[in-house]
Order: sequence, then structure tokens, then C-alpha cells
Amino acid sequence: VDLRRVSTLDLERVARTVDIDALEAQLDAVLSSKLSEGELRRLGGAGSTQLFRLMQMLVEYLLHVQQTLYSRGMELEHAAQVTSSQLLEQAHYAGALEARLKGAAPVPFPG
Repeated sequence: VDLRRVSTLDLERVARTVDIDALEAQLDAVLSSKLSEGELRRLGGAGSTQLFRLMQMLVEYLLHVQQTLYSRGMELEHAAQVTSSQLLEQAHYAGALEARLKGAAPVPFPG
């Protein structure tokens, strides 16, 4: 984690403006970081609070993304079920038309 970058990040502005780009810019750095105890001590109280708040915001963001993806998946699943039902109805209708055509007398060719 770039601790100087985290400490200068205006989290109030990020929250107020819903600055997803700013959060996403920090996501990889926070998720892949390994802070030592010494680094945390050097952060101090204000820096630790800033880092903790950033992590909270990232978790909230990721939970929102997860919920959005789940909801979209459910919508797509429902749409697939509706489409499948419509295709089944069309297949039955086509089968009925085909049976009617097979049972009908041939139409004489004029000429």
C-alpha cells in the first residue's frame, strides 16, 4: 500500500461524490498489500483510521458490486427461462403446423 497516497486521499470527497474510480485505484494496492507491524506504527492513529475507513469503503463497494452482479444474474436467469418457454411453445406450434400440412391434401399444380 502506498501509505502516503492513502493518507492524502480525501475519503469524504470520495464518499460525497461516489468516486468509484478513486476506490478502484486503491483496490489492488490494498488487497495485495502486506503491512508490517512497524509500518502500521509509523502510520499513527490518523493514518490507521484513514486506512481503516478506506478498507471499509472498499468492502462496501465490493458488497455492492456483488449484489448488483447477483441481481443481474437473477434477471438473466429469468429472461432465459421465459425465452426457453417461448421457444418450447414455438416448437409445439411448428410441430402442429407440420402435422396439419402432412395431413392436408396436396394442392394441384395449375397448368
